Amino acid sequence: MLALMQRTLAVLALATLLLPSIAAAQEIGECITLTPRRPGLGIPLHTQAGVNSWEGERVPVDSIVTVVQTHDSGWLRVRFDALEGWISTRYIGDVVPCLTTTGLIDTGSSEQVCRIATWNIEWFKDGKSRGFPELIGDEALPARTSDDFGFIAKAIITMEVELLLLQEIHGDDIEVEGEWVAHSPELERLISILNNQSGATSWDYRIGTTGRDQRLAFLWDTRTVGLEWWCEAALPSDRVNGKELFDRQPIVGMFSCFKDGLEMNDFIAVNLHLASGQRNAKNHDMAMQRVLEWIELERGQDNCIPSDELDIVIGGDLNASRFDTWDEDFWDTMESGSWDVLADDTTYPGTRLRADPPGSLVSTIDYLIVSKGTGALQGDEVTMTHGHVRHDLLALPSISNSALTFRLRASDHMPVTVDVRITDDTD
Repeated sequence: MLALMQRTLAVLALATLLLPSIAAAQEIGECITLTPRRPGLGIPLHTQAGVNSWEGERVPVDSIVTVVQTHDSGWLRVRFDALEGWISTRYIGDVVPCLTTTGLIDTGSSEQVCRIATWNIEWFKDGKSRGFPELIGDEALPARTSDDFGFIAKAIITMEVELLLLQEIHGDDIEVEGEWVAHSPELERLISILNNQSGATSWDYRIGTTGRDQRLAFLWDTRTVGLEWWCEAALPSDRVNGKELFDRQPIVGMFSCFKDGLEMNDFIAVNLHLASGQRNAKNHDMAMQRVLEWIELERGQDNCIPSDELDIVIGGDLNASRFDTWDEDFWDTMESGSWDVLADDTTYPGTRLRADPPGSLVSTIDYLIVSKGTGALQGDEVTMTHGHVRHDLLALPSISNSALTFRLRASDHMPVTVDVRITDDTD
């Protein structure tokens, strides 16, 4: 009898130790981290509480989710971006701030925003194999299929993004009514799929003239964003660290946000793709210096950037990490000046998918940077401190939480988004 009582007390003591971590997350609206049982696997979302059988979605490891429903069993129904489902108590981690002011968690706010993304869609060209620099020759990834184009369109719609700054887009030049115009057969094909999936004929694009087969482009939904004008830089491109500063010139567009069909605040978008190779710090520093000087020159001359326009977002594949040992100076220079890099510390996740080891996120090279100061974007129109690296796309059904599959079907880069609050224009 004594032995039975001792065993019972031991079980009760163990249960008491376990209760705080579960009970702490029992409030609807709280946010919690998810802890995997095995590294590398996502957290399964179940259709019913207490049912261990699983067929469906997974949430990426270490995600922060919002509790939307509780159950007597201790299971929780949670939301992660567009996904909802029940999770077992075994995956419940710490209660954390919901970070509603950073845009990392969508808590159902009805406030309208204009969502901007930067995305390098790895060599977006029909019939082109991919995988450089890890996969070349016989190991290269095959060319994208029609289904892959459909998946990329689905990813764009899933992100609910209005404007994309795209890199590595195939383009060429055609003659239209006696003038040479840059166009992209691949973007036109993607737009036809986007229009079909969204049920509206609304998407449009512009693509740069430089960069040969890998150019810069804007892609946007005309229902929610309007293009005022756009231009392409013509910056001197010296060779630094053995590479050109600008294999493709930055492109700049002035866009306005719509609310209920009315034109509201506008902003300047600057699309960049710096030289490949994270060790090329001197190259990246000089390139960014010239870009920033060019922005001020254009604004000073009231040319491509209006003299009174203070709302600017810079996005792109910078091929530089703010957190590696190859220290570029431009990060601190921009932060100490009139810019806010939306990646303040190492909690900003990796953005590039390598092939070895398969699908590992080892590079943090894609960024969004916004203007700050009186009348600029950061503060009133942008409240995020980090860009949102869209790992949620790895949980789409046709990806099944495989980063390697995402690379095969879409790109070796994850998109990064930022929300701009739609408001009256003040500059």
